[in-house]
Amino acid sequence: LDTSFLNEIDVDLRARIIREWKTSSSQQIRDVHELCSAQRWQPLADAAHSLKGSSAQCGAYRLSHLAKAVELASKHAMDVAQASSPI
Repeated sequence: LDTSFLNEIDVDLRARIIREWKTSSSQQIRDVHELCSAQRWQPLADAAHSLKGSSAQCGAYRLSHLAKAVELASKHAMDVAQASSPI
């Protein structure tokens, strides 16, 4: 977690931001896992996109990159599913 960009704000506010991100990202990760297991590609892409953005804003760049990969993979899965659907 790279919090260097947060060093310029108040310590209490910084702690609150990180605490809230940890709580919300934990739920977002659970959502991503459940949606992936259920093969719900569009909601998965949306959840991964949200996780990608919130993680990047808090300096969790590795998690943000992983979420981006999940987002792109779920969009690809949607394309494959649509291409193989009978018309």
